[in-house]
Amino acid sequence: MAVLITGGYGQLGSWLAYQFASQDKEVIALDTIDKDLGYLKEVKGRITFIRADVLNFSKLVEIFIQYKDKIEGVIHTVAITADPSFYGNPYYGLDLNLRGTINMLELARLFK
Repeated sequence: MAVLITGGYGQLGSWLAYQFASQDKEVIALDTIDKDLGYLKEVKGRITFIRADVLNFSKLVEIFIQYKDKIEGVIHTVAITADPSFYGNPYYGLDLNLRGTINMLELARLFK
């Protein structure tokens, strides 16, 4: 069984992924970015990274269908707060924070 973490490359999401994987828990980490997080290399075999946007509901449904027999919990850590892109485009930040969360709640309801 696995835990799905949104924002898997972010500060909180990557830390959570590391903690779960260090305890031999399988992790499915979603994020829109792909960067080298050196400290995850030692547990990389237990983390499946998937490039996905929480605003793309149909992609999220595909992921949940593919991993439905593995996902036992979801931790949603995607958010824009003090990011400079938020100040330049506050509507994107609001969309990501609100609609992204609503999408994850709807997936939890559909795949409970």
